Order: sequence, then C-alpha cells, then structure tokens
Amino acid sequence: MGASKEERARQFLPFNALTGYYRMILERQRVSEPKKELSEDETEALSEKLNNLRRHALVSVTYYDKDAYITKTGLITDIDFTFQTLTVVKTKIAFQDIFDVETRKDFVKITNVGARMPVALPSAKASSDGVFTNGESKREQCPTAQKPTSGLR
Repeated sequence: MGASKEERARQFLPFNALTGYYRMILERQRVSEPKKELSEDETEALSEKLNNLRRHALVSVTYYDKDAYITKTGLITDIDFTFQTLTVVKTKIAFQDIFDVETRKDFVKITNVGARMPVALPSAKASSDGVFTNGESKREQCPTAQKPTSGLR
C-alpha cells in the first residue's frame, strides 16, 4: 500500500540540524549582572503598577532572567495574583523578578467584530467607518475592518 500521507509529507518539513545552537549563542551574548534590590518606595510603586495592569494591555516589562535583565514587550495574556506571575505573550514572569513595567500608550487597539484578537496599530485613531489615521495624517483603510463577504467560496 505504501506510506501514509503524513509519512510522505514529513520529508518536506523544515530541517534544523543545529537545534539549540542559536539559543546558546543568544545566551552567550548576554551581559551578566547581579540582581538589583528595589528600595521600599520603588517596591510600592511597582506594586501599584502591577495592580493597575489588565489582560490584553500592551506593556514593556524589564525583568531579571537567570543572570541578566531582559525587556519583553507584548500583550498581557495572564495576571495571576495567587502565584504572583505575569504572562506576556507566552513568557511567564514572577513578580519578584520584575524590575519595571511600562504600559504602552502609543498603541491603540482596534477590534473587528469577526476577529478574535485586537489589532494594535502604532499611534492610530479609528473612526466609525473603519478608517484610521496614523501620526503622519495619512488615511488608510484598516485591513481588519473590511466587511465580511456572505456565503462560502
């Protein structure tokens, strides 16, 4: 009978002979530094920022990872006050490792009725007709604001 479709398709999968090599190179490029201790005032300010965060907000988080500080920017996918973790995209960060959190206000979320995730456009302001303007005063049609077509093709 021969090989199944999955077995035949496997030959066309991308092949990476150096798995883990690029991750190792990136880790070696990091500059090691000791973890900084926050003062009492800085801890209170950070705690206030964490309490004001909401899911799906765009943030930049600076946190300590192993031996260096990393800044991760993305949407908050989860905030767990019980286990004291913040998840930005797919990166879970312990509250105790967070050095600073900035809410990014230079992005505006525009949601489409048919879309499941909000679309972030830099410095954009949406109008009711699905047209947005960016900081350069250009008017363009938002690709996610197009009306869905009826029927199946």
